[in-house]
Amino acid sequence: MPDLIAQLASAEIYDLEQPRFAGMPTAPFVAPSYSYLLHRRHADTYAPAHYGPQSWSSGVLITNDHFGTHIDAPCHQAHHMQLLGGV
Repeated sequence: MPDLIAQLASAEIYDLEQPRFAGMPTAPFVAPSYSYLLHRRHADTYAPAHYGPQSWSSGVLITNDHFGTHIDAPCHQAHHMQLLGGV
């Protein structure tokens, strides 16, 4: 494991992602979609005796992975139920 950490420390990162924007091209069979779930509301965290007047909320964003750049694209398509390389 230390050898792996040393290798990663000197690794270069290449960002292959294309910018995402409203109206960007998508796969014709997958409509862009998302869900935003309010995970924690202000009323859930309001405890003035413990935190003072501060409260917070947080949400969870779920989105489709079939738009933008995805390096694992061969895993998203199958031909007669076989992935690239016959897997």
